[in-house]
Amino acid sequence: MSTTVRKSEGSWSLPQTETAISTFEAGFAKFQKNELVGSPKTKLNSITFDDLDLEQPNEFKLTLSTVATLNGFSIIWKGKMYVNGTVTDVIAWRKD
Repeated sequence: MSTTVRKSEGSWSLPQTETAISTFEAGFAKFQKNELVGSPKTKLNSITFDDLDLEQPNEFKLTLSTVATLNGFSIIWKGKMYVNGTVTDVIAWRKD
């Protein structure tokens, strides 16, 4: 299985980032992780996806780390992302 890395703007809101990831997943890729990249002036999220063969993953959600549970979803990743230009602790969820 191959992987793809995409960059997203660190200035985006949490819903904008979630939409960007979900949109990319619609093209048969599955979110794996995020790394913070860039400089103090250029804040970017470097998002890694596994490329899938004609399969779409279950629904994806992205929340702040303060959300303890999300009914019908399981945690697939916890980490840091730039959200609104600030390093933020987030949780990535996948529908069961």
